[in-house]
Amino acid sequence: MDRYLKRLKEIFGEDSFHFNKLSPFLEGSEMEREMNFVRNGKYIEDFLEFPPGLFLPIKGLSLLLKGYYSPKERQMNDMDLLVRPELFFDGLEILRKMGYRQLGRFNRYSYEISLVRDDFLKVDLHKNLFYPHLYRIDIDEIFKNLKEISFSGKKLFLLDDTFEILILVFSIINNGFNVPLLSFYDLIRVIKRGDVDLNLLREISLKWGIFRGLVLINSLMYEVFGENFFELEIKRDKRVKELLEILSKPIERKGIKWRKREFRYKFSLLPIKNQFFFFLYYFFRLKILSKVKGNFQAL
Repeated sequence: MDRYLKRLKEIFGEDSFHFNKLSPFLEGSEMEREMNFVRNGKYIEDFLEFPPGLFLPIKGLSLLLKGYYSPKERQMNDMDLLVRPELFFDGLEILRKMGYRQLGRFNRYSYEISLVRDDFLKVDLHKNLFYPHLYRIDIDEIFKNLKEISFSGKKLFLLDDTFEILILVFSIINNGFNVPLLSFYDLIRVIKRGDVDLNLLREISLKWGIFRGLVLINSLMYEVFGENFFELEIKRDKRVKELLEILSKPIERKGIKWRKREFRYKFSLLPIKNQFFFFLYYFFRLKILSKVKGNFQAL
């Protein structure tokens, strides 16, 4: 167990590891490690069957393929795949032919769709990371910043480590910090073992509209580990203390009270104009137009 895990154990307690997807690192968790090994092995096996270059793995699967975790260590509930928007339906058809079954409805305004196979393998297929306007994420830019690796004799093109960090940071912010401690440990694994360009990281986070969130994440991690991972200004304000409280209560993070906190943190970190245009889009495009379309279909 490395010093970062030991620090998490010291602050949050060993029991918290079970609710924060870190329990495979504890002694006596061999059964869970074997379950991870089987499940992650199936995800990797499926990914290697996909047409080269079509799907870009993000988060857990990307970290496994790049060797930041062994298949036994990294708990992964699903396989997140990003595809260029114009190739989204091609990707969806390939997954269906492989036996994945679509969950729920998909419409033109959706940015992802979930699919499942054998009742335990789940894929989230993304044509974007979120709805338009709230963030300014350029999908083409992501696909232009890939690194080549060799895995099981195959040539793979995966996220550049700087963009790996950006997507992990985005996920924490977009979920209003209501994430397991594993999300922060993922950041440490990449920043310590990868090839991250901190100047580019700051530049793209400003462009995406997530720089404030990056500063807050860095400040929170400094409070826990005493290390300035991203070489940014450290905030020592009330929000950092509140976030430490949130992270220490993984079981309670449900219901309307915590949802309000999620939204408060998420939107407080984003530019006002982004919020304004997003709400216009959300209510007039997603809510009103979809409702009108539904009414016409009912006639």
